[in-house]
Amino acid sequence: MTTPSEFSMEMPARGGVMAGLDFGGEAPKRLIFLHANGMNAGAYRQLLAPLSDEARILALDLRGHGRTSLPADPEALEDWTVFRDDVIALIEALGEGPVVLAGHSLGGATALMAAGERPDLVRALALADPVMAPDALRLLTKTRWGRGVLRDKLPLARGALRRRDRFPDLATAIDGYRGRGGFKTWPDEALEDYVARGFVERDGGVELACAPAWEAAIFCGQGNDPWRAAKKFSAPIFVRAASGYSTCSRAAARRLRRLAPQSKIVRPPDTTHFLPIEAPEQFRPALRAALTA
Repeated sequence: MTTPSEFSMEMPARGGVMAGLDFGGEAPKRLIFLHANGMNAGAYRQLLAPLSDEARILALDLRGHGRTSLPADPEALEDWTVFRDDVIALIEALGEGPVVLAGHSLGGATALMAAGERPDLVRALALADPVMAPDALRLLTKTRWGRGVLRDKLPLARGALRRRDRFPDLATAIDGYRGRGGFKTWPDEALEDYVARGFVERDGGVELACAPAWEAAIFCGQGNDPWRAAKKFSAPIFVRAASGYSTCSRAAARRLRRLAPQSKIVRPPDTTHFLPIEAPEQFRPALRAALTA
């Protein structure tokens, strides 16, 4: 399997360095992949490495994750447009013309918003269970009061704030996560890849690169509008949504088809929200379809 190299680009206008993994590839088409909240580029190595002969693949660490050093103040995060603008700035800095944007969960919503804001930079989308928030949730999170309510009441946010963020070493972190919570369906290789990039050494131990408060703030800051982006993007959209609990519900999928009739949405059986990690063979067809669209 292809071993990716480190990617790092100074982004002075955004306040730091954008980092990620470069899977290389000689093909002329560029694919940029964006991860889920709390994850990092490394967690998707099993998904992306087999495609390195078909595209030049760059998997990014979003702001506040992995080895990216862009500022990540939980109190300042109002919505996800900051991630959208980071990605747009990076594509512009790469200067390689329209790219295929792909992403999972937060990364899927970010890819869609970037494509809607700058359709000239994106030739197709491949989205794995993108977060398509209903209007009531979006409106609630537009206010500081609403975000505070969610921080106290939303199970995902409360779970993030309770997440253990320090371990004596990476091996202990892997043992602590294996078979638990959202990691129940993860192959060992993917868990090891996530942990290897998801922690930094600090004070004789290792600490989560994505601070629990930042992860919780992302869950609570969903005032952005992916639906507006869907209406503005007319190029192909390939979606794989989870058959179990999904952040792209069946109602959301129907709405997406109405707003963007070019969308092709598939719901593979026996998959969870982590389908690109637990079953990468179910999402690769969407990536290949976007590359050849």
